[in-house]
Amino acid sequence: MLKRMNTQKNAEKLNTNYCNSIDIVMGSEIITVEIITQELIPEMAELDRRLFGVHKALSEEELGVIYQHGKLLAIRDEFGQMIAEAQVLTSPIPDADEPLVQVLPESSGYREGSAVDNEHRGKNLGVAIARAAEVVMRAEGKRDAWGSVRIENAASIRNLTKEGFLIIGYCENYYQGEGLEGARIIVRKDFQTGPNSLSQLDVSPSESLLMTPGRIIEDGVESIKVPVVAGDAIDPAVHQMIKEVLSADFIGIGMVRDGSVSAISFVRQDSYGDVDAQESILEGQRFLRTHQIA
Repeated sequence: MLKRMNTQKNAEKLNTNYCNSIDIVMGSEIITVEIITQELIPEMAELDRRLFGVHKALSEEELGVIYQHGKLLAIRDEFGQMIAEAQVLTSPIPDADEPLVQVLPESSGYREGSAVDNEHRGKNLGVAIARAAEVVMRAEGKRDAWGSVRIENAASIRNLTKEGFLIIGYCENYYQGEGLEGARIIVRKDFQTGPNSLSQLDVSPSESLLMTPGRIIEDGVESIKVPVVAGDAIDPAVHQMIKEVLSADFIGIGMVRDGSVSAISFVRQDSYGDVDAQESILEGQRFLRTHQIA
């Protein structure tokens, strides 16, 4: 509850004062997230190259396009060095490579990407910049946020679901012509219905639960755990399994992890939240089907 209150309070501050930074409360610490200006795009591009390498990094031109359609966020260390970044879209980009970005609804925001310098991980910077992204979207009047992520990117899935995003779709050809390299799961967070306590189902997993897919009943809720291995290697069987689980009216709500082995937790849609939350999920899935994204 404190997390949601802080997010709403910051959104109101951003909307009324047009400030160029957002203070995120993380326990007893305050982390300042900067909304960067256009002239600082080269600095963010350099950080992106350092974190992702020249072939996967966003170019200055690409960051410029995102800037025109949203916000660029950054965190600096005590020496002024940029050490974390995030990109948020608040309007569609019709000629984007990503089909969801092409048709992004006016009422929605999109989490384009985020990253933290390796030397500064474990300091809650990723969580802080993710919450700042939500502040931006709320301040822009958005009612929900979308995103896409590789199945093998366990860290991002874990962070997104911890922040209240649900896995509601799978798109095998999200990036055309790349095979399963271009496949993505689709996540969405409704700011109206909010996170649900069912996300706690994934605590303290046993090793067998992580390593073997299967169904369990916990507190009367049917849950399916689908194991994934974090990294670059793609397992077609896992992709097929997630596709089938989502087709069977389950949604992803969280992730458990043991070293390089993780498992995504799915529950039945009609087990999640109240009637409004369930209708919101169906609304998101109808949107994906209408635009042939999932």
